Amino acid sequence: MGPGDSTCFYLQQSISSVKGYFRGHVEAKARTVDGKADIPLVANSNQSNWSDNISVKSSEKDNNSRLWVKLQFPDRPDLADQQLDCQIRLNAEYPKIDAGGKSFHLEQRAFDDQLAVALGPPHCGSDYRSLWWGATLGGMGLLLLSGGLRVWRAVQLKKQALPTAAYTIGEPENEDPFNSGI
Repeated sequence: MGPGDSTCFYLQQSISSVKGYFRGHVEAKARTVDGKADIPLVANSNQSNWSDNISVKSSEKDNNSRLWVKLQFPDRPDLADQQLDCQIRLNAEYPKIDAGGKSFHLEQRAFDDQLAVALGPPHCGSDYRSLWWGATLGGMGLLLLSGGLRVWRAVQLKKQALPTAAYTIGEPENEDPFNSGI
């Protein structure tokens, strides 16, 4: 990825919540390795919604969820080919099942993590994604075309084939196979 691109980053921590729900507010900043520039990052995370009542199966009462944030790097060409140290704080809120298992309460907790990022040329991540989708769709198109050509060729060969005929072998009339009259 490069300046102007975004990426999803999974934190090292995880939570245990009802149905794996969580929502979070993210604070993220980056600093060049040489320490000369602080760069604010636009970041967001999951925004699950739940009401005062959550109906769950017994298997959904305590699901583990890996926390994640989406980071958007500023579209600044001067950041191309730079090494960045990113500091991330995710203030998460999630429903936690109570001891009786019949109700839940909201827990709030801050999670901190850091990430070292090596940026490439501007928008190289979106260029890569476009190239990947183009190659994937082009490959599927070629696959469909080759299948269509095979069906067309089979129809052409069928038209050139001689007609088939089916003959049945007649039943012998009361002949004894062991006594043929010889």
